[in-house]
Amino acid sequence: MNEELNQQPEITRDSNVSHEAVLSNLAEVEAQETAVASEEIILNETINEDGEVEQIEDKHEENEENEENEEKDENVSENDAKLSAEKRRQREEEERIRQENLKLKLAALDDLRKLIDSEESLKTTYDEFKKLQEKWREIGAVPKNEVNNLWQNYHFLVEKFFDKVKINKDLRDLDLKKNLEAKIELCEKAEELLLETSINKSFKLLQEYHDQWKEIGPVPTDKKEEVWERFKTASDAINQKRRGLYENQQAQAEQNYLAKQALFARVKELLERPLESINQWNKANDEINEILNLWKKIGRAAATKNEEIWADFKELLSAFFERKRLFFVQVKDVQLENLNRKINLCIQVEALVAQGDFKNVTKDILALQNEWKTIGPTAKKHTEKVWKRFRSACDKFFEKKNTHFSESRTQEKQNLKLKEELINEVKSATFENTDKGQQLQAIKDFQKRWMNIGHVPLKEKDRLYHEFRQTINTLMDSLSIMPGELRASTFANRFSNIQNPEDADSLSNKDVYSLQNKIAKMRDEILLWENNLGFFSKSKNADVLKKEVEEKVLRAKQELALLEAKMKIIRQR
Repeated sequence: MNEELNQQPEITRDSNVSHEAVLSNLAEVEAQETAVASEEIILNETINEDGEVEQIEDKHEENEENEENEEKDENVSENDAKLSAEKRRQREEEERIRQENLKLKLAALDDLRKLIDSEESLKTTYDEFKKLQEKWREIGAVPKNEVNNLWQNYHFLVEKFFDKVKINKDLRDLDLKKNLEAKIELCEKAEELLLETSINKSFKLLQEYHDQWKEIGPVPTDKKEEVWERFKTASDAINQKRRGLYENQQAQAEQNYLAKQALFARVKELLERPLESINQWNKANDEINEILNLWKKIGRAAATKNEEIWADFKELLSAFFERKRLFFVQVKDVQLENLNRKINLCIQVEALVAQGDFKNVTKDILALQNEWKTIGPTAKKHTEKVWKRFRSACDKFFEKKNTHFSESRTQEKQNLKLKEELINEVKSATFENTDKGQQLQAIKDFQKRWMNIGHVPLKEKDRLYHEFRQTINTLMDSLSIMPGELRASTFANRFSNIQNPEDADSLSNKDVYSLQNKIAKMRDEILLWENNLGFFSKSKNADVLKKEVEEKVLRAKQELALLEAKMKIIRQR
């Protein structure tokens, strides 16, 4: 019987053995296990008269025991007693071994139950089953009363195991079918990705589909290559599109690199440009910002080139902003100096406002305003404040000036009226029964009143003056008074208010010195002009010039006579 068990077909552990081969071997093992188990049970069972199965007692052993007992009764000796004790010890040892074997077989049954409930693969499960089968065979005899029960349990579990194998096959076939359907679905999804416009999205999804493919498990052998080729074809097409996109991206990256090189060159040119004013720096800063915006819009270059050119670009930008920082540090110092200069101008204008000499102060303030224009800018936070202070001081002065001259214009209009009345008075003046001295005094009074009246509107000044002079000259002509007489009389009157000899001496010395110079100069001019008269030829143009020179000589002689008269008066004092 053990030989028959040992002749059962073995199932190899080679991982290449097909599932069908494993099932075939299992079927053979199952049949042999069932046959052996039946024979074992039949050897220990019989059918009684009532048709019930009974255990067959081992009568041979009982007869032997009876015979031994008889022999013991007949031949009791010391040696027989020793032999009997040895046999008892042997039997007790055999019983102990059988009890140990019983425990081992019960443990094997428990392992078989666990194996049946295991979720391991068919190959792994079968290998474990084969080990348990060998272990079961190797275990020796068990107590007789446990043989039938053990074999029934063993046979029941073996059948249950093979039932599980059959169920697993059905489940496996169902699982393969589901795996096939899942992989076909992945094929369809991969083929749909060919319509996806975003290459990156389709490639990412394709990677997810490949991960899912690996997790799905096997499909029926006859469909394995077919479904894989379908999935691979779709994957290759997507990968080809991605390679095309990558090539386009590489070309675009190269274009981006060239564009960034151009921007790099612009920044480098900016650094070499002389920037000496805030305006220039502000324009340069705007240009840098524009370049930065373009840089951001261009996109990345190839990874290695992009890092390199970005590092160089940042270095240029750092150099630009450092140079700008140093410039504005200097500007800050200059602006502070400009602020101090402008504050000083404000103080000067504020001091000039209090003065009443509008003519000279106006010149000074205009000069300060021109100086203001030459001073550079200040910091923005001070610009408005200091400008308002300066302008306020200037406005205050010119408002004061305008108020003053507004009043002056009113007075000028009154003076205009007075002078016109004086002209009319001179025109209507009569000098009957008066001597020349009284007439000269009246004319000087008219002149004195004219001078005392004050200013008239500027646009009327020349007209009035000429009209007054003409009126006086007309009056003098009517009185036969020469201009020299009037001037001599006026000159003589200068000494009328002198109260002491020191005033007279001081005035005489001053006038003598002045008159002497004028008389000498006048005589030289008259002599020169008279000499020139001899050089004029007889022609129309020459006559005109000669007449002008003669008139000039005549006026000069009259002026010389007046000067000599003044000198005479001074000497008489």
